[in-house]
Parts: sequence; structure tokens; C-alpha cells
Amino acid sequence: MTDSEWTPAVGAITLVVADLEASKSFYSSAFAAPLIFENEDSAVFRFGPTVLNLLHRSSADELFGTLAGRKRGRRAKSRLHRPGARH
Repeated sequence: MTDSEWTPAVGAITLVVADLEASKSFYSSAFAAPLIFENEDSAVFRFGPTVLNLLHRSSADELFGTLAGRKRGRRAKSRLHRPGARH
């Protein structure tokens, strides 16, 4: 795959949330986004070609490693995936 064949796009976004039920309620009512998956730790909504994964903070460490606490400022983790690239 060459650079000219790759169309940049956001395929998935994961947000770590403290209150999964409140977050699910917000995204479903504010955006009328369809819920495409859920379990006790996460809920996944579809926004066109992008999925939004709401992940309860109790599961975040296992997936991402330890994130900073509130007193340390913003908490964010980004991961980019490019088809055909080695990770």
C-alpha cells in the first residue's frame, strides 16, 4: 500500500469514563447514535464510519496502562493505526 492509496480517517475513539450508564445515556440521547455493542465495562456507538467506545475507568488500566489521576491534569491516550503499517 502506498501513501496515495491510504485515506486518513478516524476509525475508532475510546473515551475512559467514570460513570458508564450516564455516559451511555448522554450519547444515545444527545446524538441518537446506535449502540452496537455493550458489556459490563464498555458501550460502543456508531457515528458513521467511526465507532465511539465508552470504557469504564476500572478497565482502562488493563487496556492502556495507568492513566494520570485528576490532580495531574488531562488524561488522554492516543493510538494511530494505518492499514499495512507494522506496529
